[in-house]
Amino acid sequence: MDPIEAAIEEIKSLPHDQSFTFSEIARKHGVVRSTLIRRYKAITEPRTVKAVKQHALTPDQEIELVAWINRQNEKRLPPLRRLVQNWASEIAGKPIGESWVGGFLDRHQDELIAKWTKGMDRDRHQADSWHKYKRYFDFWHAKMEQYSIEPRHMYNMDEKGLMLGITNRSQRVFTRRMWEKGELRSVLRDGSREWGDYPCHYL
Repeated sequence: MDPIEAAIEEIKSLPHDQSFTFSEIARKHGVVRSTLIRRYKAITEPRTVKAVKQHALTPDQEIELVAWINRQNEKRLPPLRRLVQNWASEIAGKPIGESWVGGFLDRHQDELIAKWTKGMDRDRHQADSWHKYKRYFDFWHAKMEQYSIEPRHMYNMDEKGLMLGITNRSQRVFTRRMWEKGELRSVLRDGSREWGDYPCHYL
């Protein structure tokens, strides 16, 4: 127990009719008398309490955010760092700065880890053209009409998307346990075909 807290606990445990001096208690516990008096009279707070109050999220809210990140990872959708920032802002009900995310990751480094993704791979970059997208959607519309497929029965199985014109690296937040098991390494490449190499079957 913190010496100041121990001193305060001793004062609180004394019978109401028993006299004491702050000097005596402070000397016994090796603390500064004036600090003990301020803390006892609740003029100041313990550093740990003050630090918690200065956090953008409460400990329970941070646990909620960690749980959300873990759920996204279980879906093979590790969130971008800026998405973690946005989600934290939603939980807090106020804007949260980008630098806060770094502190959050440090506080939960046993559970989370941030890694940089690579840029779009060569094949995917070459496929990034208006004409090829038009051919793709023309093909799909034709197949939808041919097999009477309604739009509500179509699903996107590529969790990364084609990132039109975006080739810069980005940072994602992973569940450390899953990352260390190698379960999410393919997500580091935006060109990963983890979900994309399966033949299409029209029902």
